Amino acid sequence: MAQLTRNEIKSCLKLGCVIFMVAVLICLVPVVRDVMLIREAIGLSRDVQQSITDMKSQRPADVPERQWELAVAWTSNIIAQVFFGYDEKELPGFRKLAEDLAERRKGQVDLTTLQWIWDESERWDSSPDTCALRFRDVRLLIKDPITDESLPSLWSLQKAIALDLHATEITDASIPVLSQLDKLRSLSVRGTAVTADGVAKLQAALPQCEIDFGDGNQPVVGAFWH
Repeated sequence: MAQLTRNEIKSCLKLGCVIFMVAVLICLVPVVRDVMLIREAIGLSRDVQQSITDMKSQRPADVPERQWELAVAWTSNIIAQVFFGYDEKELPGFRKLAEDLAERRKGQVDLTTLQWIWDESERWDSSPDTCALRFRDVRLLIKDPITDESLPSLWSLQKAIALDLHATEITDASIPVLSQLDKLRSLSVRGTAVTADGVAKLQAALPQCEIDFGDGNQPVVGAFWH
């Protein structure tokens, strides 16, 4: 059997080292790529949350200060909830949201801007039971007053899981509309003109929904957010 010369042995060792390094690099490339994408997602989340928080100073004149502060804070929080865990499928949508939000903030912002953020978060959330659905607060993101006439067209009404209508101007005339909200699990009509008979009909239509009717349900006087 022929013996390898010293130079041949060196060449084999060098080739082995090269092959080993190439194998290591091949293994590291996906890891490095994932780390870079994770860093991008974290940066986007931080920037978008800060951009939303900065909207506190852009309160529309027709929205009460307390409502605007809560709405902005709750909207910033949903970004942290939706994009808490890194998911590559969500990243393109997150980039688009960040770009579009920057453009929207150049003009006047209002509650519809915050509604848009919630809708976009739901759109790009890859989980089936999205945080943007479970945590959205319909009442917080719409203007008062809420009446029998305005109720059917409220933003996100058909998607609501929890709905706070206490101290609004609705009556039993809204029962047919509320009875169609089969996703509802929690509803408050305390302090409205909805009657006990109306609540009974609503409970029969939505047996899975917990309805807060209150004692006597005397209408509450005064603006909800003041």
